[in-house]
Amino acid sequence: AEVLARRPDVRIAEAQLHAATARIGAARAARFPSIDLSAGAALTANSLSSWSDALKSLSFGGVLNLPLFQGGALAAAEDLARAQADEALLTYHDTVLAAVHEAQGEWTELASARARQSDLEAAVTHSEKAFDAALELYRAGKIDYTDVLVRQNGLISARQSLLDNRSEICTRTVSLTKALGGPLTAPEA
Repeated sequence: AEVLARRPDVRIAEAQLHAATARIGAARAARFPSIDLSAGAALTANSLSSWSDALKSLSFGGVLNLPLFQGGALAAAEDLARAQADEALLTYHDTVLAAVHEAQGEWTELASARARQSDLEAAVTHSEKAFDAALELYRAGKIDYTDVLVRQNGLISARQSLLDNRSEICTRTVSLTKALGGPLTAPEA
């Protein structure tokens, strides 16, 4: 879960969920009375020489905001914020499930490619031995060159399969790293 949380799509969905839940609090707070206070001070002088005789004034003020007679608009805004938060939660869950599914699929494909590796290496070894034996038999005059070419084609095919599998392992490793949201260890500075 910690590794998948680094994925950009999961992080975006999580941030959208946090923002949606914060909007619920803001919509709820808008339904309650609020008081805004302000204060000010001023010095006024007719000239620079009469600075000491400056007229001094102070002011204080406040505004009381009572959200009355809104016709249910504030309650509707809170209900809308809750619905948007529910939608963001479902999107987050879907994003996390998709991330888990993608990572599991890539992990399975990588494990499968790695499991085939030893079988393909054994096939190459077997094909090399068959080719060497056919070449020796040809040199001894016991078979014709067509049999050597058949064994050589089998060896080439086995080597190509091994190389394709190694390439698939590399590709699957990169895909798994991407599905997990990056490398498992932090890069060194």
